[in-house]
Amino acid sequence: MTVLSEITRAVIESSDGITISALAELHPAVSRRVLQRHFKDLVDQKEIVAVGNGRGRKYRGRGEPGGDIAQNGSGNAIAFSADSQEVLDYVSQPLASRTPVGYPFDFLDEYQPNRTYYLSA
Repeated sequence: MTVLSEITRAVIESSDGITISALAELHPAVSRRVLQRHFKDLVDQKEIVAVGNGRGRKYRGRGEPGGDIAQNGSGNAIAFSADSQEVLDYVSQPLASRTPVGYPFDFLDEYQPNRTYYLSA
């Protein structure tokens, strides 16, 4: 097994991701630039995910137990829990495929302006 494949395995198996600095300390024979290129290739091949920017960027495997990684509008990766991902998937569906929900009209009918409140004070 080559050093780069050992490093790749370490990244995929890390529980909360790992930085290039941490890997450079563990493997001083491999230059930081080689690690950067290797990780860029792995991210491009979608084998690992880069989270964060700059010195704080961490690399982790795709199947992290902390949740799936999704890209927000600004391009930063965010880890979602399984429940959050389920809600996100549901609200991302077209309106026609969602189950319609109505209001309890008796609740609305009981409202008296300046006497009752929809929200607690």
